[in-house]
Amino acid sequence: LTTFAAFHELSGLEPLSGIPGSVGGGLWMNAGAYGGEISNALIDVDVITPNDEMITLQAAEIGFGYRSAPVLQDKVILHSRFKLTRGNKDSIYSEMRRVWRLRREKQPLEYPSAGSIFKRPAGDYAGRLIEAVNGKGVRIGGAMVPHKHAGIFINYDHATAEDVVQLIREIRQRVYDKFGILLENEVKPVGFKNDPFEIKS
Repeated sequence: LTTFAAFHELSGLEPLSGIPGSVGGGLWMNAGAYGGEISNALIDVDVITPNDEMITLQAAEIGFGYRSAPVLQDKVILHSRFKLTRGNKDSIYSEMRRVWRLRREKQPLEYPSAGSIFKRPAGDYAGRLIEAVNGKGVRIGGAMVPHKHAGIFINYDHATAEDVVQLIREIRQRVYDKFGILLENEVKPVGFKNDPFEIKS
């Protein structure tokens, strides 16, 4: 989407450059980075409700927050419309390259990952808390907390879903035991009967 917008000289989505996933997924969790969120440019979205009705929701009706879109959680997203501004293609691509440079400098892009694992706790950063409990370098199976960015867990060596789940639990438990802070997941589990990330509290 960001590349499509840039090609057509439309500005407003540059901070989202390089975020993995679909437009629907981005809306469902209000994806964002570097001071921008996908909700900032949204006009409205067509969804199917649990009652099989197709309705249009205005951006203001969705209740967007930090990595959250409460009204969308039980709905299927069909279409979305964005309001972007006409810009200079070179300037747009320049800003996208700047965002990409920041990502390469700060994130372990050489390995597969699901992006940020935890939401930012109030008044703090998940990465700082993880580093404070010696989380960097912790590895379970093929899943690992990289030294470059503690908030993004990587598939270091053929990690399974269970490897990732166990690593998330391990880090959540360490942070809770030391700081009393229960890190909230940004990633959502699929295919589990119960919450696979639950820890002892």
